[in-house]
Amino acid sequence: MYSRSSSVASSGSKTSDPMIALLIVAILLFAYMCYVLVKPEKF
Repeated sequence: MYSRSSSVASSGSKTSDPMIALLIVAILLFAYMCYVLVKPEKF
């Protein structure tokens, strides 16, 4: 029962798309912060 519900939730595009978008935004923000910390003379 639990495996079927989890597979349906993971395969559903309506629930996975916002999470993927948030993950991409978080990665971009993390990379930007690392870039600012490494090269602060441009800011």
